[in-house]
Amino acid sequence: MRCFAEEVLPEILNDNNSQNSKRVRIWSAGCSTGEEAYTLAIIMMEMTRGMPITWEIHATDLNTDVLQQVKEGLYGRRSVKDIPEAYLARYFLRKGEQFEIHPEVRRQQYEGGTRLSGVKNPE
Repeated sequence: MRCFAEEVLPEILNDNNSQNSKRVRIWSAGCSTGEEAYTLAIIMMEMTRGMPITWEIHATDLNTDVLQQVKEGLYGRRSVKDIPEAYLARYFLRKGEQFEIHPEVRRQQYEGGTRLSGVKNPE
């Protein structure tokens, strides 16, 4: 994730060969319960704020049971242990002993629940 945030995304955002606005599509294949896909969404929100850019994240997995957790966006302390407190406060809602992804993050063109089986690429 650090490589994506510090090297890949800046390269995409600073690409002078593109038009004034950009569209970024990310495919999180094998997303399991969604921690990585939601982390990508938070990185995109942080790094593209105020920029003329649209983006979407397609989260897919073979196991349709775990995709339900992606849709719920509810995680235990262990899943969020490495997230800085400022990001926890900004992007999560405390629900007892669990943390729920803020609805703002889920609204950001996040698409969970697609099966990987038969998918050639996200379109």
